[in-house]
Amino acid sequence: MGTDATESILTVPNLSQNGMRYLRKVTRVPNMLDVLRKEMQRVRAEGNRYFQKGDFSEAIDNYTRCIQIGRGFQLSGAKRCRAFGDDIMTVAASNRAQAYLELRMWEKALSSADDALYLDPHHVKSLFRKGKALQGLQEYEKARAAFESVLELRPQNDSCKQALKEVTIAYHQSVTGEYDLRDYFVHGGDPPLCSDFVGPVEIRRTLDRGRGLFLTQGVQAGELLLVSNALGLGGSESLLDSPDCWVVNLACDFLQLFDSSQRYAYQLHYLRGTEETDDEKEVPPLKLYIPGSDWAPDPDRRLKPPSFNVAYTKARLNSFDASRIGDPNSSRLGTNLKRMIEEHEASTFQICAVWALPSLINHSCVPNCSTNTVGKAMFVRAGQSMPAGTQISIPYVVSECMDRSNSMKIWDFECSCEKCVLDKRVEPLVAELYERYKVQMNEFYGMDGYKVGKEPNLQVYKIASEQVDLVEDAIANLPFELNDTERNWIRFAFQRAYILQLVQCPHDVTRLERIDLVRRVLAIYSAINVGTFGLNMYLSVELLRGIEQEYGEGSKEYRSARRVVRHNLNRVLGPVDDDFLQDLLAVNFKKDEYSPFYRT
Repeated sequence: MGTDATESILTVPNLSQNGMRYLRKVTRVPNMLDVLRKEMQRVRAEGNRYFQKGDFSEAIDNYTRCIQIGRGFQLSGAKRCRAFGDDIMTVAASNRAQAYLELRMWEKALSSADDALYLDPHHVKSLFRKGKALQGLQEYEKARAAFESVLELRPQNDSCKQALKEVTIAYHQSVTGEYDLRDYFVHGGDPPLCSDFVGPVEIRRTLDRGRGLFLTQGVQAGELLLVSNALGLGGSESLLDSPDCWVVNLACDFLQLFDSSQRYAYQLHYLRGTEETDDEKEVPPLKLYIPGSDWAPDPDRRLKPPSFNVAYTKARLNSFDASRIGDPNSSRLGTNLKRMIEEHEASTFQICAVWALPSLINHSCVPNCSTNTVGKAMFVRAGQSMPAGTQISIPYVVSECMDRSNSMKIWDFECSCEKCVLDKRVEPLVAELYERYKVQMNEFYGMDGYKVGKEPNLQVYKIASEQVDLVEDAIANLPFELNDTERNWIRFAFQRAYILQLVQCPHDVTRLERIDLVRRVLAIYSAINVGTFGLNMYLSVELLRGIEQEYGEGSKEYRSARRVVRHNLNRVLGPVDDDFLQDLLAVNFKKDEYSPFYRT
């Protein structure tokens, strides 16, 4: 890919016959070649000035004009002009490649770098820029070859050494699905770059939901199914901006993405829109999403750039917002629950994003997969053991509402998962209780009831505890039997009352009672496989902290709780061995952040 993405310097300029005759004539004028070289250098320098100002489009136009001047005279027919300006054109084409890189237009950057290398196969900057373009296209093996060529010529090039390291790691990730994220999850810091990866899944049509992802082999809980980097990000640093503004930003990203590469343009094309029904929508080839695959577009088919309305619709229908991916600034371990519930103190940065392959995963309110983000990369893991042929699912809506039909209207389907079926049975039996709960929770916002202070808010604790007691009574008196998981599904509809009871727990509540409160909230989130990773990790740490204080680290109670914690972490992180778990616990146990659970 990439050879026809931009006009090549090897293409004859668009000149008339009279124009070519004129070029042949002026090449015979004394000193004219010196004049032309100066003109080429002037135009290239003008491109450099635009580049320095960040106007990459104007820079590209000037670099292209410089190349056209040189090629025009080379093709004029005079023998002494056949190598005219090669050195200037090499630099212009290389600089144009860098300008395309700045615009993330990977195929055009690759084509321009190849143009420069045709003129000078050993041009170091062009070799490096070719490698960066291939890296952007996730062609990691080819990128590695380009960077190795640079290092043969410039062994001490530190930038190239770093780039070679990145693509070597990315290639290993894309082939094996092995990601070394232990240090990041333990210590935090900037998220590492992660390649896309496609594991044991395939794209098929479903009976009633259009396209979906299915397992090609049996998997265990925590097994990595796929990794996908966001096609685009939309967001705002202002809480006053509406979600619609975020989607507009995302749609603008899509329009730019279309020019990035044909692979990304086709991934955008296959996103759900309104122009076709689910049954009519094409099933994309899986190779389209696999880095370095031999996928190639149909030569007889050329995609048209989408209109803004089409891009906006695709962004709206396929985006994940913060309710589904969590606070992007709180993905580190040890995220304090206090920040999770104090909405007025949460990060002001709001985000939505689209991931290509995950957008084909269908919805369930009780998903069988977990998602976690590391930077722009979304990791999808099996939330439970499943046989081959299972359709995998994630939640489109994370809502405590029992009636989620309004939230589903945007996707034009009605969920019929086990939880929705149960909620429809339970809702009329607890309707009055649920209305009271919503009113009370809204009142708490006005009285800072969600704010955690050094002293518990006894009024909030009392009301939340009364609400929890009413919920437990209602569950116990339902006219049908429920298992533990189904009870937690119902509790999730009243989750804020359980959280408030926990964080406003007064001093006279025993440690054992506090441990039970933490355990119950953790079980609620685990039952529906939701909750941000930071929240689940923090609850797990607090559970073990309390049990260690009460029973000791060597107790059977502690070992049992540790197994529960490991199971929860496995679903999000994959296999967690003893050393990894110990590192996670150690770094979080050392934190002196204010814990609302075990006040003394």
